[in-house]
Amino acid sequence: MQRLSKFVLLAMIGAAAPAAHAQQPYPLRVPAENGTSDTVQVSVSYSLSIPLPDDNENAQSEALEKGRRLVYGMAASECKVLQDTIAASCKLERLNVQSNVQPSSRAQERIRVGASASYRIKLK
Repeated sequence: MQRLSKFVLLAMIGAAAPAAHAQQPYPLRVPAENGTSDTVQVSVSYSLSIPLPDDNENAQSEALEKGRRLVYGMAASECKVLQDTIAASCKLERLNVQSNVQPSSRAQERIRVGASASYRIKLK
């Protein structure tokens, strides 16, 4: 009976493993033409908080643009970081940026800029 229980447990684990793998929204590795894994996807998140100088709309608009420009610069320089460390080549595939004014419990409001980026790299 104990032997049968071990067999059932192993069968259940073996059946669950492919289901867990199937939950990946996209493959982390993309097969190359010769069938070996050629590239991987790297995801990076950025978050900035910038104090607003005052309450006027023009200042808010300028601060929102400044925050987005900072995030775009960080995303653009990420390929260099990846190539300095783990990547032979790098390509920015996706960049999502959100920016908004956040009321603060203190007197000064802040701009919050968040972003997520996906890069396709070929490993060294």
